[in-house]
Amino acid sequence: MEVPGLAERMAAIMCVDADLNSDSEEDRLSEGNAKRCVSEVLENEITEANGNVRWLELEDLDIDDETLSSLDLSTKCPGLFALSLCGNKLENVEVVVQEVTKFKNLRALWLNNNPVVQNW
Repeated sequence: MEVPGLAERMAAIMCVDADLNSDSEEDRLSEGNAKRCVSEVLENEITEANGNVRWLELEDLDIDDETLSSLDLSTKCPGLFALSLCGNKLENVEVVVQEVTKFKNLRALWLNNNPVVQNW
């Protein structure tokens, strides 16, 4: 099954990822700017999906537990069935469980390359 706009969404995420991982940018990037970048990626995904996001990839965006909670993903993407949070900074099992159990239709979750995987 082809997911509409997947290539475009992946390209957008890869561009943000490249910016966040460059050494010169990383030195100048504050926590507030990182959160704004995550919010911008999320808002872009919501806009592209006309508010009906089914598949969301928020990978390698330095999302920590506090940021995950503040994104309010279950309200912004209530129909989400697949969520990838690979390569972030999630550490607290309770926070992750609290956030993902808010989704009624979530069927797939990727947490690879997060500290929380070792804490599980």
